Amino acid sequence: MNTPIQPQNSRVTFPSWQSRGLCLVTALLVSVGPIASAAEPGALEEIVVTARKISEPLQEVPLTITAFSAKQLEERGVRSVKDLATQTPGLMFTSSTDRSAGAFQIRGMSQISGTGDTSRDIASVFIDGVYYAGAAPGLTFSDLERVEVVKGPQSAFFGRATFGGAINFVTATPGNTVQGNFTGRFGQNDDRALGFSAEGPLVADKLAVRLTGNYSDYGGQYINAQGGGHLGAQRENFGALSLAFTPTENLHSRLRVSYTKQTDGAPAVQLLNRVPQHNCGPFGGTNRGGVATLFCGEVTFSGQPSLNPAMPSGGRGKWGFDNAGLERTYKTTTLNVDWTLPANYTLSLLSGYQQEDMEAVADFERAPQDVWWSDSLRHQKATSVELRLSSPQDARLRWLAGLYNLKQDYLTAGNFMIGSQNIFSVILPAAFPPGAVIAGPPTSRVLKNKAAFGSVSYDVSDALKLSLEGRWQKDTVSNAQATGVPLVFDTTKFLPRLIADWRINDHVKYYFNWAKGDQPTQGNAQVAQLSAANQTRAAGLGLFLVVPEATVTNFELGTKTSWRDGRVIANAAVYYLKWQGKQGVRGFQIDTNNNGVIDLAASGANQENFNAQAYVAGDEDIYGLEVETRATIADRTQVGFAFATSHLNIKKLEDDLYRRYFGTLDASGQQEGLVPRVSGTLYGSYTLPMTNGNSWFARADLTYIGKRYDSILNKTFTAATTKVNLKFGIDFKSLNVTAYVDNLFNDDHVESAVYQSDSATDPFTFLPGSDEVVLARKRQSGITVSYHF
Repeated sequence: MNTPIQPQNSRVTFPSWQSRGLCLVTALLVSVGPIASAAEPGALEEIVVTARKISEPLQEVPLTITAFSAKQLEERGVRSVKDLATQTPGLMFTSSTDRSAGAFQIRGMSQISGTGDTSRDIASVFIDGVYYAGAAPGLTFSDLERVEVVKGPQSAFFGRATFGGAINFVTATPGNTVQGNFTGRFGQNDDRALGFSAEGPLVADKLAVRLTGNYSDYGGQYINAQGGGHLGAQRENFGALSLAFTPTENLHSRLRVSYTKQTDGAPAVQLLNRVPQHNCGPFGGTNRGGVATLFCGEVTFSGQPSLNPAMPSGGRGKWGFDNAGLERTYKTTTLNVDWTLPANYTLSLLSGYQQEDMEAVADFERAPQDVWWSDSLRHQKATSVELRLSSPQDARLRWLAGLYNLKQDYLTAGNFMIGSQNIFSVILPAAFPPGAVIAGPPTSRVLKNKAAFGSVSYDVSDALKLSLEGRWQKDTVSNAQATGVPLVFDTTKFLPRLIADWRINDHVKYYFNWAKGDQPTQGNAQVAQLSAANQTRAAGLGLFLVVPEATVTNFELGTKTSWRDGRVIANAAVYYLKWQGKQGVRGFQIDTNNNGVIDLAASGANQENFNAQAYVAGDEDIYGLEVETRATIADRTQVGFAFATSHLNIKKLEDDLYRRYFGTLDASGQQEGLVPRVSGTLYGSYTLPMTNGNSWFARADLTYIGKRYDSILNKTFTAATTKVNLKFGIDFKSLNVTAYVDNLFNDDHVESAVYQSDSATDPFTFLPGSDEVVLARKRQSGITVSYHF
């Protein structure tokens, strides 16, 4: 394998504040003292991760990883991907209005993707190393051993859709000791959960089984101004069965199946900052022929949200259910086999099958007006197989080679229903009565990804280790068309990573990481209908039939340290990301007849309004700093701190939304939406021993998320949020009872705000701008009980 050649124009110059920050952190760490075994009294919990397809202690991996054990997740109250993001520096999660969709932003990289479409995510999720094809908000946090958040491009080992990072959920493996637990949570707002797990041997030292089940139900905190019902209710049933089979000392295998069913009510959301609240503009654009005005300032909400609780009577029985809500099932099967060959070579097989079925019915406006109802359907299944061969890991020269195959079938459809206040039903009640359904065309896509990957590591000396990793992959996307002839798009790419790992003494190490990431080609079927001249005009604006791939080059310098008998660790990293050919995903308008007016009703060869799958937006440079520390003080007290900041430099960005408001595609100099410049966490815990091995404990967690814009327009923003969670309880040998208060000071800033068209004010063209807002999770208290046997 050849050493990767550094691309042109990729000279790295870190801003001075980041260089000084890393040097200061390192200087403080080097001066403290030597490392000792993690078995020393008061030593911090050591986590072993598998981010490079081998088991390594977290502090030894030359990558920037935030990892949480199951115990740490429980202590921090992490029960959703939203909670995970607040506890992970550099990671954000913007939820959709319900659990049907959502998107991760990592290290300042932000991109709006199609609803529920995970194939173009900035950071993808994996379960036991198997690509997770479902919606991230639907992930369950039951039956986990740990979670690994790996930052920077991870294409070499994890594959597609990881050019910002990868998040690996590692589930618990059955053991040969009979044990288990029962858990319960009882909180305000009808928040309750019951769970259990049990494991043990079926055949001594040969076959072990683990069974896990969980039920949770949350009633919601907000009362709907229409009808008085609760908003935000969620219910989930989960079950998993794992079998660990070890017929010989050299052969280990595990089979796991799981089933999740989620049934939710209308979400706690609201459409805010609509036309009557617009306080700035008009701007230089025309917003597709309308007046380009906006609400400028902080998004705030008070009072009761108002949503329509039930669809028009004429529409009852036409969809899966008659009220706003969501139903989703997710099934997985995973098989993992490790066979130790002679001379300690290891042959590994990892395969998985997943299936997701989802339907979400919603008051489309998220507003008091009953104008439109929407029905979103999604069915997808994914099958993957990975085969690896690795050399002995105790040798000076180590290597790994593997083959990979993924097939994902994706089918989605969106339908509309006319509400009782829709202008169509007012003008033409006979043709468009309330409850009439307007069916949208389904979208069908097949994704295939074939890859060969590998790594070579060499210990130059006891202090210096070098690793070269790479992945060759061919990504094929096939979009079904009404003509029956699918459009097929291919991306073939080699994605390398080079790592230098230098331990300067027993307690401090540096690492340098250079890596390439890739976002495969996409296609716009609608462009195929345009004339040759209009295809050329569209391409000039960045909208292509075949959209060029996006790439990112990552330069990262980090340090990991541990000292004082394993009681203190502190890690820091600075990075530079060069993002080229960024793909935008949004509605796109082209004046195909060149008359100066966008005709939203034109179709076929004269079409001027596109639902773009992707278009070339531009180039961005991102600089950042991340710091994580944990320490045990006087055996009884533990404290921790994490901090992340990123600075985005948009070198070139063409955004159609920006053009609609400001009259130009060029959004250079703007700040990306949905991501803060600064985020961080701080925690402290105290344990007071009692007799007979029992103990009292208390813990406080503070999370901070900085100001975030709702879009590239940079006019509307959510304010910085600071939330404090408290826990206090008693830990017996087998029984734990904990009282908790989440959001102690009742920070009521909205959870997220994303630019959205105001379909309640303009039900035909959806011209005016507004914000689709997820309301804050207010203060909540409760108690948890767990019994271990």
